[in-house]
Order: sequence, then structure tokens, then C-alpha cells
Amino acid sequence: MEKRRCRKTEIEAVQTAEKRNKERINNLRESIEKLKDKVLAYDEKLVRNFIKEIKIFPDKLTITVISGAHEDITI
Repeated sequence: MEKRRCRKTEIEAVQTAEKRNKERINNLRESIEKLKDKVLAYDEKLVRNFIKEIKIFPDKLTITVISGAHEDITI
């Protein structure tokens, strides 16, 4: 019974982390969408707080947040 409780706690922690990561990605996507037609200045603080890496391809951006979750954004 104790193993099941531990496993349930682990699963809930993973689900919470995934939900938080999806919210961060959605917030970032909304910000990018609002500002996509404007010239943006590089904001190092924003990058360091949320983003682990950004990969730029001809047709998309792949943004990886610090937790490891990533999202492709078509440009």
C-alpha cells in the first residue's frame, strides 16, 4: 500500500510539473504572438529565467524551457 502512495505522489508531481511547463510555454507563445510584428530587443533576463535554448530553423523555432519541455512555433 505504501508503494502505491509513493507512486501516486510521484505521478502527481510529474503531472504538476507538466502543467506548469505547458502554462509557461503558452504564456511565451502568447507574448511572441502579440509582438511578432514588432522589432524586439533582446531581453537577457527573460531568456535566463525561462528558456534553456532556442533553435532556429527556416520554418520554425524550437524553444526549450529550463525544465526540458519544448515547443515548436511555426514562423
